[in-house]
Amino acid sequence: MLGRVLVVDDDVESCEMLEEGLRLRGFAVHARQSVDDALRAIGTEGPFDAVLTDLRMPQRTGLDLLRHVVATEPALPVIVVTAFGSIDMAVQAVRLGAHDFITKPFDLDVIAIALERAVQYRSMRLAIDRLRARTGE
Repeated sequence: MLGRVLVVDDDVESCEMLEEGLRLRGFAVHARQSVDDALRAIGTEGPFDAVLTDLRMPQRTGLDLLRHVVATEPALPVIVVTAFGSIDMAVQAVRLGAHDFITKPFDLDVIAIALERAVQYRSMRLAIDRLRARTGE
């Protein structure tokens, strides 16, 4: 298994396609259709190695999810995906702490590579945190 990934997208078909495609590429995928459901999953089903979230969803957005994750679990990388990609949105997501920003339509292999990098980042970040804790930094 390459890592546990939380996929968040209000579009059921997109969620199912990502879930199936990423499972075939070796990820353990947990899909949710809202930010609130994703936040519950993070709290009760975690830890996750990465989050892949759509940007535009009803009620709360992927940026809301990103803000929460950065504030509560800074080692958990969030990749933002949107059909409404713009330089301004990408800059905003990165400034808020997004690990990556991908526009739709996307290639599933590109998503898988971004997730592999995110999982590796989390692993390294956690290892560094453990070393710092041991050395008292």
